[in-house]
Amino acid sequence: MSLAARDDTIAAIATAVAAGAGSVAIVRVSGPQAEAIGRQLFQPAGQQSDIAESPMSRPIFTPRDRWLAVVGLVANLLGLIAASVVIGMPDQWQTANLVLAISAWIPTAIVGIISCIALIGRRGWGMVLALVALSLQLLVLVPYGIVRLSLLASERSEGLVAVISLVMADVLLIVYWSRALRRQRP
Repeated sequence: MSLAARDDTIAAIATAVAAGAGSVAIVRVSGPQAEAIGRQLFQPAGQQSDIAESPMSRPIFTPRDRWLAVVGLVANLLGLIAASVVIGMPDQWQTANLVLAISAWIPTAIVGIISCIALIGRRGWGMVLALVALSLQLLVLVPYGIVRLSLLASERSEGLVAVISLVMADVLLIVYWSRALRRQRP
């Protein structure tokens, strides 16, 4: 029994999967509909495509988007400064703060700054980058907040409020920018 009938159109990766720059991927499409599928997916250079534009190619921006981008830019700049200050603070968490700042806080703030600048410039990819930055922040904030709050009883009340507030803000912003990507032009 064969896996595909002779009249099926199939696609398969035709090259080895390789990591790193310079890798070339070839997908082989064969069957009676191969040419039609190829014409739908690819176009000669310099010609217009019949394929509908993706929402990211010309996103719809609202005044709220720009306002959130400016607030986000300020927040990320302040976060970058705060992370730089925390690195130098002599306390029992100095090593953990240094590792976390260098590996997560500072890169997340930089990605956030770039996304906010893109959003202020009305670039659709800024929405995707904002989602990446917010997700990174959430990935770092939740475990770090839980560990720090569980180990430092003196910081529990105000620290808990700060962590919960930041997590809620991140989740709401992730929902907002996800919905913004789906806005359709009339």
